[in-house]
Amino acid sequence: MAFVGRLGGDSGIQALQRNLLEISRIGERLSSGRRINRAADDPAGLAISESLRAQLAGVEQAIGNTQRASSVVRVAEEGIAEVSQLLVRAKELALSSADGSLLDTEVDANQQELDGILRSIDRIAGTTDFAGERLLDGTQDFLRRNVDAAFRRIEVNRAEIAPGGTTFEVDVSAASTQAQAGGTIAAVQAGAATFQVTGSLGTEAVTVADGATREETAEAINAVRESTGVQADATTGVVSSTGYGSASFVNLRNESGTLSGVTEGRTAGTDIVATVSGEAVSSRGNRIFFQTGALEGEALLADGTGAGTYRFTIAGGGTSVQTGEGTNPNERIRFGIHGVRTSDLGLAEAPGGLSQLSRGGAYDLRNDAGGASRIIDAAIADVARSRGGLGALERQAFDSNVNTLSIARENLAAAESSIADTDFARSIAEFIAARIRSQAQFSVLAQRNALAGNALNLLG
Repeated sequence: MAFVGRLGGDSGIQALQRNLLEISRIGERLSSGRRINRAADDPAGLAISESLRAQLAGVEQAIGNTQRASSVVRVAEEGIAEVSQLLVRAKELALSSADGSLLDTEVDANQQELDGILRSIDRIAGTTDFAGERLLDGTQDFLRRNVDAAFRRIEVNRAEIAPGGTTFEVDVSAASTQAQAGGTIAAVQAGAATFQVTGSLGTEAVTVADGATREETAEAINAVRESTGVQADATTGVVSSTGYGSASFVNLRNESGTLSGVTEGRTAGTDIVATVSGEAVSSRGNRIFFQTGALEGEALLADGTGAGTYRFTIAGGGTSVQTGEGTNPNERIRFGIHGVRTSDLGLAEAPGGLSQLSRGGAYDLRNDAGGASRIIDAAIADVARSRGGLGALERQAFDSNVNTLSIARENLAAAESSIADTDFARSIAEFIAARIRSQAQFSVLAQRNALAGNALNLLG
């Protein structure tokens, strides 16, 4: 038997064993599709592969988080869109009721429909939800605390706040102004005059008699202020716009005769100038638009708010979405969804907003159809801003984030695959070569054993 061992050779058996082990490992790689199945296959490659797989899992979860947030925004936006449609109908009812030729019964019928619209708006606000979470009743909005009285309204779409809340400072360096015509109305008109008064709301012709007093002339101008946006002070004789900012203007033009004391021509107001926590912001009238790294939204300051520093605190609220692969706060977006209840809309025009338009309210269609129309216009502007803010958030933040993460996912998957996945072409070639070697080794060992047997027979 010792003779047989020498003929077979220990090195040949060991080579066969190594070859069979290699076939087993290649077969494992081919069956699993992984080049690294255990740490012994490639210790350094395994460490890199596991790190990339963890990063890839984080990216996958971030994509899921962002897509879920995008779905929440779309559901909320659809609800707000329905509120917008209802407000358009409410506007039609208010304008219809403002027509003095309507009978009381017709106005009452309009009011009944308007009451139904207001109930529908509150129902939408109270029932629009995502996975059981109410979206439009104000519970997803930011919590505002310690708001200075100068602010009439603050809307925050996105904010980066500290755990205990963050206080923002609005530094007003120049107040907004009304447009003011040159000169002042004379104490007594030197002759009869007809002149056009044009403002941001429209144009009306005004006629004053020869010898009309300042008070009478101012009264004639104020009689059409609702359709022109231009008013006159009976005491000082100043003719000005009812609104503030560069969009408000006064344009006076004499048609016959001359309006004594006041200069013809067009003048415009100026917008408020301010910064938010040291960063420059845009403005229109008394409205300031936040577009900083930590805050996105807008604030409306009361008419006549002068230069100074005004503060408000975001104490919490909103919805936070982790949009990155880790837990870095810079990869988190915190956004709010404004409430659309009737008590939340139209507040820029009147306290209580749309809720004051219901039957018996201060601005129901019988009491003040014109005022109701203005409140509805403000409410329409509110929901338009909310929809615009959500649309911008979905497109600029969520959609772009998903696109960026999808590219990162592809690159990470490719990198991890190049390290840990099986190269099938190479592995199959190695497998075939190992099989051929093993077959040759079996054949050689069988021949050697046969020769050893023949030698033993001769010796016997």
